[in-house]
Amino acid sequence: MTIDSPAVLEHFIPIRAAQLVRLLSRQRGLSAQHIQQFQMLADLLTAHFHRSTIFQLEDYLEDYAAFDPDQELVYHHREGAGVLAMRGERFAQQVAELLKTANYLRLTQEEIEESLRTATGWGVRYSVDFKNFDLLQVYVRGIKPRRLFRRMWWTPWRKESRWIDVYKRVVLIFRMKSTHKLGPQFDADSIYLKIFKDMPETEVDMMMPGSRVQFSWADRGKVLFPAIGGIFAGMRLAKTLVIWGPRITLFIRFVALTSILKWIGGSTWFADWALNAKGDGLNFTGWTVAGVLALTFYFVKYWLSHNRTTREHQGLLTNNLYLRNLGNNGAVLFQIMEDAKEQELRELFLSYFLLWQYAGPNGWSSEELDCQAQGCLRKLLKREIDFEVADALRKLRDFKLVEQAPNGHWVAVDVETAIERVTSRKT
Repeated sequence: MTIDSPAVLEHFIPIRAAQLVRLLSRQRGLSAQHIQQFQMLADLLTAHFHRSTIFQLEDYLEDYAAFDPDQELVYHHREGAGVLAMRGERFAQQVAELLKTANYLRLTQEEIEESLRTATGWGVRYSVDFKNFDLLQVYVRGIKPRRLFRRMWWTPWRKESRWIDVYKRVVLIFRMKSTHKLGPQFDADSIYLKIFKDMPETEVDMMMPGSRVQFSWADRGKVLFPAIGGIFAGMRLAKTLVIWGPRITLFIRFVALTSILKWIGGSTWFADWALNAKGDGLNFTGWTVAGVLALTFYFVKYWLSHNRTTREHQGLLTNNLYLRNLGNNGAVLFQIMEDAKEQELRELFLSYFLLWQYAGPNGWSSEELDCQAQGCLRKLLKREIDFEVADALRKLRDFKLVEQAPNGHWVAVDVETAIERVTSRKT
């Protein structure tokens, strides 16, 4: 996964298992009876995986009950803090294995930090304090390259381009330290699960709790230049007030009677206090007043510009997370389990169909099956996919849908035998 690569191969097959069965059933050379039998075999395998998924999901939810921040039921446990922490680590490992089955890839700490650096010039930068996390894992799937174009300030006459990865799915698992500084909304005893969609690699840090906007040089310019303008506006106002002091003495007297200006001297000596002896310019006191007003205007303009820019970025952050968030905590387990089940079925259906229809009595080696599966997916889905042949053969052997020939090749059993073996399978 590199931002400079225009294509990244992965194991994920982006099609529903039921639709894959329909596409395979339309291949030439299949009789109506074979189509019906293959679809029956697919239904039996789907029912088996559905039952096993339900039982497995119950186990996951039971293990997660002690760490679910959304838990509304009373949960009693007698474990101490140390035992509970070990259970949390074991649960995180189980979820990691489940994500691997669903063909998610884990980002290393170096890759996460690299995404922070990649955002420079190509996205909004956020700062994340990793010291707040006791556990932080990021998993991605469905990597799709996207080419970004942008005009840089040093070459405004042409556009710069750069390849970045866009992750179709991102799963975030984290637990806070007891000493974290993100407020009471995060419980150090809970494990948080979140899933997002369509997340560019330059914005991975945006979904992490406690992320803060980090201004780019362009943002700083938007804040600084209006503030500098405030200095000149303040000096202009100060000089106008002082030069015109003799003419507005009556007004100042009136204000002095009804406001706080009375105690700082809203009287006739205002002009003498700020003008030089000739009356055609400012003395030291007058320039001091001008400086104070200029600085006041500067800080007011700086504060307003800073708040406006921060609100723009925070609004972008809120909108992105609202639109991209697919689920939290327990709901994430449902999504991952369904993804894992679908991926298992897709690999199983495709590998059996190819061996059954095209390998013949001599069978194929694992390398030949891998090559044929990738070619079939390229034809059906118009994209390159790295078929996980070892995992597919493991499932075929587990269901006894293939046999190994004397030459070491894999041969599929006929579809009638396959239906009988799956039907007689108890677990």
